Amino acid sequence: SSTHRPHSRRAPYVQALRGAGRCTMTPNEELDRLLPPEGSNTRQGKGKAAILLVFGLVLAVSAICLALSLRGNTSNSLAMQGQQLARTLDDIECAEDELEADFGSGQLTKVVIPSGKGSGEKPCPAGSANSNGKVMYKCTSSGKWNIVNTCFNCMGRTDIAKVAGKKRMVALRPAINGAVQREKCIFEDGTTFSRGHIVYTCEHNQWTHKVLCSNQRCVAGVLAVNFFGGMGEVLYQVAEGDGKLSLECPSGAANPHGKVHVQCGSAAEGDTGEWVFASQTCQDCNPSAINITFEEHPKTLMLDGGSLNSYHPSPCAFDDGKRYKKGKIVYQCTGDGWKFVQASCNDWDCPAQNVKLRVQYQDQGEAVVGQLHMQIDGANVGNDYKYPCPAGTASSSGQLTFACSPDLGWRLTKAECGNGVQEMAT
Repeated sequence: SSTHRPHSRRAPYVQALRGAGRCTMTPNEELDRLLPPEGSNTRQGKGKAAILLVFGLVLAVSAICLALSLRGNTSNSLAMQGQQLARTLDDIECAEDELEADFGSGQLTKVVIPSGKGSGEKPCPAGSANSNGKVMYKCTSSGKWNIVNTCFNCMGRTDIAKVAGKKRMVALRPAINGAVQREKCIFEDGTTFSRGHIVYTCEHNQWTHKVLCSNQRCVAGVLAVNFFGGMGEVLYQVAEGDGKLSLECPSGAANPHGKVHVQCGSAAEGDTGEWVFASQTCQDCNPSAINITFEEHPKTLMLDGGSLNSYHPSPCAFDDGKRYKKGKIVYQCTGDGWKFVQASCNDWDCPAQNVKLRVQYQDQGEAVVGQLHMQIDGANVGNDYKYPCPAGTASSSGQLTFACSPDLGWRLTKAECGNGVQEMAT
C-alpha cells in the first residue's frame, strides 16, 4: 500500500531574488509541478528523491542569500563609519593657541590662533622675511592646531664659523631663499683679517656658508681647469695670494713640462677675489671630435690633446666597416688648432706617390744634369707605370718604366731615353 503525505506538509523551495538582497518562499502549489500525479507508483518511488533535491536547493540558495546580505551590510557599515569619522573630525574643536617666533624683524612676535574647528590662515606679521607669506593652521583629531607658515624659508639660529683654527658665533636672521648675510672676519680671540667676509646664503630652505677671510686678495681654494677629452676637468688646490701662480701640468698631458697659469681676480675694497684660469702650455690643441668623409666612407676622428706642430695619424678604418689595406689619415696641431694634412688610404700594393729623378745626359757635346718630378698613380703588383723621357735626351720619345714590387714598392726598371743618358737615380 502507498503512503499519502498531506498537502500541508510538502516542503517549500526557495527562490533567490538577486540584486534585491532578499529571498522569498514559493507556494506549495509550485511543488506539484515538480512531482508526478497523486497516487501514481512513479510518484511514490520518485517523490522522496524530488523532495531531497528541493531541500538541497533550499540550503544552497539560503547560503547565497546570506552572503549577499553580509556583503551589503559590510559596504553600508564602512560607508557609515567613514561618514561618522568625517562628522567626528568636523565636530572637534581646538582651543586657542599661539605661534611665537622671529619672523624676520629681529624680535619675537606672537600670532594668535583662535579656538575653533576646521582650518584657516592669517597673513604673516609685519617685518616678516616673506611679506606675502601666510600662517596656516588646521584642527587635528588630538584637539590641537597643526600650524605651518611661509613667512620665511631659513629659520633664524646661531651658527659657529671657523677658519684656520679661529671661530666666532654668528646670529642668523630668518630669511627667504636667495638671501645673503655677510659677517665681518673678526673672531673670538681677537684675530681679524684685512679682507673678506663670512658669507651665509639661504638656499633650498637651509643655511650654507663660506669663510672668505684672508690678508691676501685671493683666499686659498679649489680651481677647476678643463682639458677636455679623456683628461677632462682637473682640480687644483690653490694657495692664497695676490697676483699670478704657475701650476704643474697633469700627468698624461701632451706637453708634461708645460704650466697652468692662474691669476687672482679683481675684488672690491675690503673683499676677496677668486682665482681664475689664465692660460696653459700643457697642450696647444684641445682634444676634438672631427667628422670626415673619404670616398663616401664616414669616420669620426677622436683627436687627443696635442703639442704645437705634432701630428696625429689615424688608421684608414671607417665607421661603415670599410678598411683600406694601406695609408693613414693625418692631422697636425697648429696655432689655430687641428688641421687636416692628408688622407692616403688605398687598397694598392704600391700607393700613389711623388717621384724625383736625377738625370744626366749629353746635349750638343755638353753634360746636362737636372731633376725630373712626376706623380705615379697607385697600382697592384704586376702593373707598370711608363713616363715620357725628358726633352733633350738622345731619345726624347722614349719612356721611363716603373714596376710595382711586392717588397720594394715602386722601382725604376727601364730607361729608354737613348745612349746619352749616363746616370739616373731615384
